[in-house]
This record gives sequence, structure tokens and C-alpha cells, in this order.
Amino acid sequence: KDTNVEVGLVGHQFQLEKGISPDEPGEYVYSGISWKVVSDQAIAKAAHVKVAKANVGQLTVKPDE
Repeated sequence: KDTNVEVGLVGHQFQLEKGISPDEPGEYVYSGISWKVVSDQAIAKAAHVKVAKANVGQLTVKPDE
């Protein structure tokens, strides 16, 4: 059984507390861990996003359309 938190986060959806862009990552606290949130595009504050990829301490997100 895979108990890897990162794998479990792929597909997770949440709302951004602040806008992010490729040059300005954001932050998201999940399970008591603060994650760096990155994207290859600008995403506005309060937008709903989905985790596309999860690495140790870092979530790559895309807009949840």
C-alpha cells in the first residue's frame, strides 16, 4: 500500500489564497505541511485549482475547469 502523501495529493482540488504565476509561487497548508504551489501560468487569487504533479514540498497546479 502506498502511503506517500505526495501521490495522494495528485488530483486534489483547493482554492488559492493568493494569485500565483511562474515567477511567484504560492503556499498551501495541507495535513499540517506547508507546500510551495507552482504553475506554468498565472492563476488569480481565489481560483480553484487541481494538483497536476506533487513533489516533496511542492505542488504543481493547474486551473480546475
